[in-house]
Amino acid sequence: MRFGKKSKPPIIKQMEKLRGRIEKGKSISPINVRTRHEIIVDLFETKLRALNLEPSRASDYIPSARTPLASFLLDHGVDEQTVNTIINELKELKTKADVETIIEAVSEIPGVIFRSEDIKMAKHLALDEWIRLMH
Repeated sequence: MRFGKKSKPPIIKQMEKLRGRIEKGKSISPINVRTRHEIIVDLFETKLRALNLEPSRASDYIPSARTPLASFLLDHGVDEQTVNTIINELKELKTKADVETIIEAVSEIPGVIFRSEDIKMAKHLALDEWIRLMH
């Protein structure tokens, strides 16, 4: 390798070979590239596995983090899709009473295991999350 001369990225080399084959009238094969989404998902999953965690397969996106409210709800039997909906809806709520009403509704979902102190904690976490989203 000479000093001052930069090597071309592999995709550029593949494209130049492809262009050369087209110009010579030869058959071409598709270029093997990964989408940005595939690259990000691979990086995310690799980092999770390095921490001995398994990435969720319940939805079509990769979460960047779990809030304390989301973790609490998941630990108490609320399914992941419902948790994501609740977190997204918090941004739209106007009052603290609205936030508390959502948590009370969640506590009535079949399969959700909330004792009275769990409801209080969920309301507290939901209010904290709501305040954080409002600012």
